[in-house]
Amino acid sequence: MPQDALAAVVATQSEHAALKWNAMLRDAVTVEDVLNDRWIATPFHAMDCSLVSDGAAAFIVTTEARAKNMKKKPVYITGIGEGFSHQYISEAESVASVRDGLGRAGRRAMEVAGITPQDLDVAEIYDSFSFTPLIALEGFGICGVGEAGDWVMEGNAKLGGKLPMNTHGGLIRQAHLGAMHHIVEAVLQLRGEADDSAKTEFNGGNHQVPDAKLAITNGSGGILAATSALVLSSEPPSAA
Repeated sequence: MPQDALAAVVATQSEHAALKWNAMLRDAVTVEDVLNDRWIATPFHAMDCSLVSDGAAAFIVTTEARAKNMKKKPVYITGIGEGFSHQYISEAESVASVRDGLGRAGRRAMEVAGITPQDLDVAEIYDSFSFTPLIALEGFGICGVGEAGDWVMEGNAKLGGKLPMNTHGGLIRQAHLGAMHHIVEAVLQLRGEADDSAKTEFNGGNHQVPDAKLAITNGSGGILAATSALVLSSEPPSAA
């Protein structure tokens, strides 16, 4: 991936985190800021790497019948998928094989949900490093192979873009709590509760994707060895 494509992921997510009341890093940065940041290991500058943080996230999973009687508007799991590409990172054949293993989870989740990438309204994608969302975008079929860098640099992942991505800032800008916060953010988006403007004491802002109905979210573990993905919907499967 080109260096400026990686930096565009960070810059985009920094704009989103600036609106998220509880993000650890809320200063919006530019592509140039990222490229001028200190190196960690090529191709990653410090800003390309996910945060080190403490924190917590939680959600309740129950039946559709019980969910309808709860105080908050429920969000429904309509698709699930898993992918695996290697055991240890030294065993990964290539970035392409990692992308394919990771992508398998997202493609399967959309297949189970009966949707295509074009149906999605928001994506909350695991971002251990700035390149991770890029290979996920390609693996899930949201972009063609080799197209994710240009896709992000064109602004498609921003609020108001074709498919807003990591609207809370992700692991890179909000906090590093695995995939839990990605799921929580997806739920808030599908409930229409992602406008933090009322949190004036925190200078919150509106990062709500208008009329969001379908979201994909994923998490990876074991140095991108294994991935799981969910398609979440604001409408129950029985309404389809």
